[in-house]
Amino acid sequence: MFSLARRKRLALVIDEYPYLAKADRSISSVLQHAIDRHKDDSRLMIILCGSSMSFMERQVLGYSSPLYGRRTAQIKVEPFGYADTRTFLPRYGAEDAAIAYGLTGGIPQYLRQFDDAESITDNIRWNIIDPDCYLFEEPGNLLKQELRSPSEYNAVIQSIASGASRTNVIATACHMETASCATYLRNLIDLGILYKETPFGEHAPRKTIYLIKDSFFRFWYRYVPANLPLIQSGNANIATERITRSINDFMGPVFEDICTQWLWAHDTTGELPFLILDSGRWWGADPRARIQEEIDIVATGEDPKTMLFCECKWRSVPTGLRQLETLRSRAELLHPKHGYYMLFSRNGFDEHVTSRAAQADDVSLVSFKDM
Repeated sequence: MFSLARRKRLALVIDEYPYLAKADRSISSVLQHAIDRHKDDSRLMIILCGSSMSFMERQVLGYSSPLYGRRTAQIKVEPFGYADTRTFLPRYGAEDAAIAYGLTGGIPQYLRQFDDAESITDNIRWNIIDPDCYLFEEPGNLLKQELRSPSEYNAVIQSIASGASRTNVIATACHMETASCATYLRNLIDLGILYKETPFGEHAPRKTIYLIKDSFFRFWYRYVPANLPLIQSGNANIATERITRSINDFMGPVFEDICTQWLWAHDTTGELPFLILDSGRWWGADPRARIQEEIDIVATGEDPKTMLFCECKWRSVPTGLRQLETLRSRAELLHPKHGYYMLFSRNGFDEHVTSRAAQADDVSLVSFKDM
């Protein structure tokens, strides 16, 4: 191949390289010697692909790899966003596409398991929680492929799905030392399954929490273990009914993600009050009422004290004036010099908040049907 590529550009693509490397442990060294020998007299481009992130990062890109220092570029293929997911499922309406995005996390392979000629309910029943389907075993298979102690990692993810979010609480729930738990958390972050978060604009380590980033994992660990006895006893239809009854609760964080994508997609269109440079979620104590408060999205630009505050409502009723006033009250806790307010709503807005927004330069309303 190197000889053939001396006169013209050729590409050699090796898909699922980890499988080849595990079958022949010398292949990376063979490629290293070939590259070093022909790099000045051949125009061959070698593309190594792999779905095992841990292997590709450690055994191909890592310092100890024979191929270290020989890459010219690397591409990490990210999941689809909501807009791309809609084109993947053209027969679905906006709401069903949003739910499908939440169930799959926008992973193309997971989306391929969905049939947009069938309802969301049927897809959950036959393409996620059916014991014979591809996605039912996917979380366990991925952990076995990527990690040496899948049972411990499974326990960590399960504890977070059950509500634990701080390192010491997760460690206690998993019956492990805090230091060991921190290692498991770090590895799961590297795999893109978890992420750690602090309130927007703050950097205090004591406020760090851990959440499930992969939306499919979040769905699976929230619903499958709790319904496993029903599924295994042949009552998957009942399990599906239980899941679909609470799907709107599951969709809350998904809709926040979709709204954040919308903000960044419209950042340079002039539709926002200023150019956004950073955004995130905020939570903290309200000393006035002595309760914990949360703001779905806070965004800032060049002036960090000029802020956009967003509330995202995935509800079956229109969003009203009360939600706007609550958002204004919570925004005061961050002491903005200039504040702007944006409401996102699955089912539009009532006449009261619509009238108020028409009279206020600092308020914007975005209905899901317009996203």
